Amino acid sequence: MREVGKSLSPARTTAWALLLAVLATVVGCGSEAPLTKKEYATRLSAACEAFAAREQTIGDPSTLPDLVAKGPRILSAFEETILAEARGLEAPNDLADRATRLVELAERQRDALAALIDAARVGDVARVQTLTSTNAAINGEADAIARAIGAARCTRE
Repeated sequence: MREVGKSLSPARTTAWALLLAVLATVVGCGSEAPLTKKEYATRLSAACEAFAAREQTIGDPSTLPDLVAKGPRILSAFEETILAEARGLEAPNDLADRATRLVELAERQRDALAALIDAARVGDVARVQTLTSTNAAINGEADAIARAIGAARCTRE
């Protein structure tokens, strides 16, 4: 990635921002009955926007120390919005498998983000690089599912 304390490249900063946006693919509002496909996609998109706003307020980490400082707040925002909402949102039957997979991906993202913060705390650049690659793979799958569901605000396009 880079040496501790050095700025992230524009590509890495963009990748980090995209990571967080894609993390938001699993966001929704709780419901007691399954939603329609359109309602589910709309709620996912709205929640992605809400998470993106919180992340923007916190700011993108541009160095390892920045990740140490901002990462816990980003992780907390993720857990409070994306993960909590994804677990409470009931998808329509025809999206149930995809929705379940999105929850699994959100849980993996949370774990990867927490590990990324821990690696940054100890200055483990190699581990940060590995976790960045892990996040990119998770993002790719989550992005494809969000696109298939129709949650336009949750994709990188």
